[in-house]
Order: sequence, then structure tokens, then C-alpha cells
Amino acid sequence: MPTVSVIIPTYNTAHFLSEAIESVLAQTYKDFEIIVIDDGSTDNTKEIIEPYLKRVIFLQQANKGPAMARNLGIRNSSGEFVGFLDADDIWYPEKLERQLNIFVKNPQYGLVHADSLIRAEDNLQPDRLWFDTKTRVKSGEVFSDLLAECFINIPSVIVRRQCLDQTGFFDENIKCWEGYDLWLRVAYSYQIGFINAPLLLRRLHGNNLFYSSKLNEIFSLIKIIEKWEEKALALPKVDRATIKHKLGREYCRLGIYYLSQCDPNKAHLALKKSLDHRFSLRNIIYLGLSMLPAPVLQYIRKGKHRLGFLTTKPNRI
Repeated sequence: MPTVSVIIPTYNTAHFLSEAIESVLAQTYKDFEIIVIDDGSTDNTKEIIEPYLKRVIFLQQANKGPAMARNLGIRNSSGEFVGFLDADDIWYPEKLERQLNIFVKNPQYGLVHADSLIRAEDNLQPDRLWFDTKTRVKSGEVFSDLLAECFINIPSVIVRRQCLDQTGFFDENIKCWEGYDLWLRVAYSYQIGFINAPLLLRRLHGNNLFYSSKLNEIFSLIKIIEKWEEKALALPKVDRATIKHKLGREYCRLGIYYLSQCDPNKAHLALKKSLDHRFSLRNIIYLGLSMLPAPVLQYIRKGKHRLGFLTTKPNRI
């Protein structure tokens, strides 16, 4: 059996796929298997994968999303460790070797992640490091810090298979942030290690699923944090204050989104929920805006552009 199973979901990213596979084949650590899951692609993925079929396990499913695709890969894997690589990203050659060395030195770690170089394919933004956008990257017992801020990204992760068997796989009901949901479950029961150096290249482009729907992104975050809100009374490590703060912020973002769409009724409901979790003068101001009728919001938005300052971006890329 291989030591590491590398899971690569792909959906209409055939033009990137060979680079992702080649980046795994070029690893200095060689004891791995590669599992590519075609999530119902309609492009030439089958043609691209053809030359690699002797080196790659190729699975196919109808389009059901990356969480289900990764879970299919996990269920068909046999490695002691599992790594995740998106089809449009690239691992640097020493990634597996460096992360597995951390596991050897720290048997208490259930998961090891690393920094990433973030590159916008439109070249409108300079390259930047993932960890430069984070304030809480730590190793060891990190659950509380991770609850406050997601600092782990999926293609950087190598996780022990036993962790997945204990905590469960990706939640297939979450549209995005499915990695964050899983890392929280792992971090609650295991220590986490990190390598403060970029070990992969992440591409940002117009087809990134994460950025395809702002509403899905916000709803997913709310669903994840509300899971822990339900458990907070029974689990001693769960900081209820952090949960209330984060839910307050995300419901505020939801309200701002609806304001930007000139939907004051939905904005009002979301902003009231935000204030239920977190009192903020900023939230009260937005709540006041939500009491304006839709035509007035449209006038402000189109005529005066005064809603241009509204943002629904979380503290991440």
C-alpha cells in the first residue's frame, strides 16, 4: 500500500489538469498513489487523463461538487495519509517530503498544512502568500484559533487517514468552505502542524468554484459555525464568545449582500440576527438602511453610488 493517497477532483479544468498531475509525479517523495475524480466534466478531461492512466486511478461521477468528489477519492484510497490537490493548482517538488518529515517528528499531529503562493491568472494582482493574509497561524492545539479564523487551505493539507475515519469526511451538504468544516473537526481532536513556507501554487481565476456564488459562501460559513454553536454547551474547547462574534459578523455580511441587491426585507432579517449575536454600531447603521424601501436603495446605489463601500468579503483571499 502507498504511504500517501493524493486526491485530485476536477471539473472542466482539463487545461490545468496535466500540470497538477505532473507536479505530484515530480515529488521527491515517491511512495504515493494519485486518484483523479472527474466530477461530471464536459470538456476534454478524458483525453488529458489518457496518457496518465498507468500512473493514476481515474474515477468518474455525475457533477455533484468537490466535497462529494473528494469523498469518493478518499473511499477508494489506501494510503496511511491523504493529501488534497485541486486540478488548477501545483505542488512544489518537496511538498510531500517536508510534510511527512513533520509527521515523523510529531506523531501527535493529525494534519499538517503549509503556506501557498497565490497567483491571479489575470495578472491584475501581485503574487502573495496565503499566510500573509492571516493573523492566527499556529501549530499544536489550534482549535480556538481556527474557529476564529480559517488559516488552512485544502491543497496544502496532508492528513492522517485515521483522523478522517474518526471525524468523518467532507460534509457534502456544504456548498463551499467544506475544508474549513473538516479542519475544525480534526483540530478539535488532534494537534495540527504547519510549515511556514510556500509548498504550492494556487491559481485564482474566473472559474474558481469558491468565488462563483457569494451567497453560497456566506450561507456555508453560517452553517459551519452554527454546528459548533449547537455543541458549545457540551464541548469545553468551544468558545461561545468566538461563535457569537463570528455569527454576528457573517449575518452582517449576509445583510450587506441583500442591501447591495436592493432586497431590504431579507437584509433586515439578516441584520437583526447579526445584532442578536453581536452588538455593533456598524450593524445598527446597516439595519437602518434596511428599513428604506427598495426604490430608495436602488436610487442610492445607482444614482449616488453610496453603497459602493459595502463589502461582503471575509478575512481571507
